[in-house]
Amino acid sequence: MPDADDPRAWIHGDESAKTMLASVLTDRSFLLLPPLHRLPLRVGNVVEIAGP
Repeated sequence: MPDADDPRAWIHGDESAKTMLASVLTDRSFLLLPPLHRLPLRVGNVVEIAGP
C-alpha cells in the first residue's frame, strides 16, 4: 500500500466508479450552505467555483 505522503498515492485511483457513486449518493454533508447543499459532495471531491 502506498504511503499517504507520496504524491503518486493521490493520483492512483483505487476505487471503481460504482463504489464512488455509491458513496457519493449515500454520504451527504449537512454542513454545506446553499446552493452547494443540493450537490452530492463528500470528502475527496474537488469543487471549483468561479465568479464574475
